[in-house]
Amino acid sequence: MKQLRTFIALELSPAVRKHTLQLQKRLQPLIDDVRWSRQDGIHLTLKFLGEVPEIELPAVCQAVRAAAEKHPPLQLQPTVLGAFPHLGRPRVFWLGVGGEHEPLLALQQDVDRCLNQAGFPIEHRRFHAHLTLGRCRRARDLEDGHFQSAVDWLAESAGDPRLQFQVNEVATFASFLEPGGARYQAIGHATFGIG
Repeated sequence: MKQLRTFIALELSPAVRKHTLQLQKRLQPLIDDVRWSRQDGIHLTLKFLGEVPEIELPAVCQAVRAAAEKHPPLQLQPTVLGAFPHLGRPRVFWLGVGGEHEPLLALQQDVDRCLNQAGFPIEHRRFHAHLTLGRCRRARDLEDGHFQSAVDWLAESAGDPRLQFQVNEVATFASFLEPGGARYQAIGHATFGIG
């Protein structure tokens, strides 16, 4: 039985995609050996499902629709640069997402609950709204000062109203591993129901 690597996410506006690309370009000279995320692959993940049998995908999309219809559109905006586990010893670089945080958290929890009713386990890790910019290929220690120019640039752009974006739907994605990295394809869209 065919299985697809599946996740649920919010897509970004063109202005935010451009912003993430500019941030990646500022970070690239500061650190080597990072696999930077492709622009078409940057999104705000609400839930990662892993390998899902193709036959179960309609139930996944229905669960996501049931969650989305309870929520209004969201106003979001990129915020600060960060890293997991932290900027001094990064494994993953990310850009935070702010704006309507409580409604976003409520949406994520409803997606989790509806998918649990469809047979998927509840996520027990705390939700952290972020966009993955790149992954380090090996662990290393860095001084936070390496990133000061990128942090200063982010601070200057933080209030830019062009970076605020409205999200009107939730997408279900399949991930396909290819030689150049993962390629993502939307296999379902669920529009928010409360306008």
